[in-house]
Amino acid sequence: MRSRIERIVIISDDCVESGGAAGVAIESARMLRSLGFPVTFLTGDDGANPSLEAAGIDIVALGGANLLEGARIRAALRGLYDSRAHAFLQSWISANDTP
Repeated sequence: MRSRIERIVIISDDCVESGGAAGVAIESARMLRSLGFPVTFLTGDDGANPSLEAAGIDIVALGGANLLEGARIRAALRGLYDSRAHAFLQSWISANDTP
């Protein structure tokens, strides 16, 4: 017996179609939503993507800056571990995860 899928969550650095992983994540979100699955898109950027919103995809954004902006050493450290992103994801999962 298959269990009912309550929600599909996609996590991506950004929600701009820039190719690569972001492009795959965005297209996957659209395709899954078109099949009738509820989809939430967690993104590290500002979450501005009208096409995802129009498709009925929930967007939850961290509002972070591009990794390459700012001081190089800070960007390198943030690229290895971003405590804001960790807290953002942990908080959302704690509030929304289901069995």
